Amino acid sequence: MNKIVLAISIWLCCHAAWAKDAAQAVQDMQGVSDTDPNGFKWMVVCIGLLFFIATSLIVATIVYGIKKKK
Repeated sequence: MNKIVLAISIWLCCHAAWAKDAAQAVQDMQGVSDTDPNGFKWMVVCIGLLFFIATSLIVATIVYGIKKKK
């Protein structure tokens, strides 16, 4: 069992080396915004909304934890 876990861990560690350059990723995003500008805008809005909701849940949990200790 440990050999399988070790093999998967090594494979996942080496897998990150196949990632794109930052310039290629930005070029891909520019291509998407050129071919489908409305879809790109909605994607940015949705990601921003998800970030806002996640951040507000984290802050609410921290505030609730601080108030509960008193």
